[in-house]
Amino acid sequence: MIGGHPDLAREFASWLFAAEEHGGDVDACDDGGVYDGFQHQFGKKEIVLDHNEGDLPPIKIKTDECMEYLTNGVNPFEILKIPLIAENKTLLWRIATVPHNATAVDIFDDKTWAVGHDGSKHDFVTLLDEVHKRIAPHCTHGQGVENHVQAAGFVRKTNVGEERGSHRGTANSYISRRFNMISVLKLKAKKSTKEEKDRIQRVWGSTRITYFSDFVDKFARSVEEAAKNMDEVKRNELYAFIGSEQSRQSTKDKKELVNKVKTGAKKTRNVTKSEFVGGVEVTAEMDGGILFSILT
Repeated sequence: MIGGHPDLAREFASWLFAAEEHGGDVDACDDGGVYDGFQHQFGKKEIVLDHNEGDLPPIKIKTDECMEYLTNGVNPFEILKIPLIAENKTLLWRIATVPHNATAVDIFDDKTWAVGHDGSKHDFVTLLDEVHKRIAPHCTHGQGVENHVQAAGFVRKTNVGEERGSHRGTANSYISRRFNMISVLKLKAKKSTKEEKDRIQRVWGSTRITYFSDFVDKFARSVEEAAKNMDEVKRNELYAFIGSEQSRQSTKDKKELVNKVKTGAKKTRNVTKSEFVGGVEVTAEMDGGILFSILT
């Protein structure tokens, strides 16, 4: 939500801000056991969502109807306890308190950051980094990302170039496969008998999501630490290489093909049995001749 449409992000933040201002949990459920303790009135605005799957056209939605649907049965006081929310309240409340007649904060566009309830420009880089760190969990649970063919299309899903798609594939494979092994070992360690441990081949459901969130947080910290300890010149050279044509898989494949053709051109061509009858036809372009026949 925070990394999504700016107007929906504002409504989401204002919902949490209102719950924070309320000051205490509201423990109430309807007859079906669904939470309905905290009521909030969302802003009414028609927006366009244009980042749809495949070739679907942009769609128009109303923010109040969308947020009422998304928050139905959800306890905001529990969400306020999530570290991502609890540790970034100052920035989130700045997003929440932007008037509805003003441009909402888009954390991906620093031109919109000069807003807030005190009118000052605030640096949302911290919040932006947190959103980036939590994008990875969305791409590991499906079987498709473990298949190289489907993964190739997956990493290019947002229409990125070949370089970024190639490196996304490498990063996704490294994270997913390493996590699969670590998560199984972690869950097995919680079991007491050998039979229970042997039955665990893969982690599923909420346990997988919880384990993966912890794994990605640790992974992100290790990447940040590695970047800090890396020589600045070497780091810049690495960044330059990643964005260059030389890092493309197609460049590597092209070089291999050229070398293969050069090697093959130097070899003597073996004539197959099917060619023995009529002989090998050498075209005129390859210094052969043109056969003329006179029909009588």
